[in-house]
Amino acid sequence: MNKRTEAIKEHGSIILEIFPDALKRDPVELHETLVGLEEEAGKIATAHCNGELTEEVYEAESTAIMERVNELLGNHHPEHPVPIFFNGDPRGYTLKMNDDYVTACEPRICRDWGGYGILAPNISERGW
Repeated sequence: MNKRTEAIKEHGSIILEIFPDALKRDPVELHETLVGLEEEAGKIATAHCNGELTEEVYEAESTAIMERVNELLGNHHPEHPVPIFFNGDPRGYTLKMNDDYVTACEPRICRDWGGYGILAPNISERGW
């Protein structure tokens, strides 16, 4: 197994620990599905930033992506869902986890400069 595959498997395993009710149980498959959703979300954020989407369309599409992400991750605990969100700034990752939650509960997950957890980082041979 190469370093990239190992890193993807490790990240997917961390996501499965955070979201034990995730629909996909294979860490690599889960990561790849999240990457696909991240790509869709990034396109929506970019189109909105470029003025190509109305506010209504942006809200509908970003909400639909988040519903799919929450469904995939089994993130439906009414008393304590994991706080994830759609970051509309197209200059970075779009699908993120609240920074306070990450600091308190999961220090191993990939983070951005603001301390937010990244659900689907771009993992290369050198890591993410």
